Amino acid sequence: MEVPRISIDDLKNLIESKTPVTIVDLRLSNAYAGSKLQIQGAIHIDPEKDEALEAFANSRAKDERIVFY
Repeated sequence: MEVPRISIDDLKNLIESKTPVTIVDLRLSNAYAGSKLQIQGAIHIDPEKDEALEAFANSRAKDERIVFY
């Protein structure tokens, strides 16, 4: 199954147009903590924490627009 991709410009347009979208930052915790580059409003989930990924997946509507980066 191919995963749809979105460009940076398309994501910026979604955010600016107030289109409902959940943005998930999947960097490792140490990379996330050491970075000043973060998208405002993004949720951070460490991809090595299976329970956090599972909890996130179970808490979302099936038709929700989600962008992972």
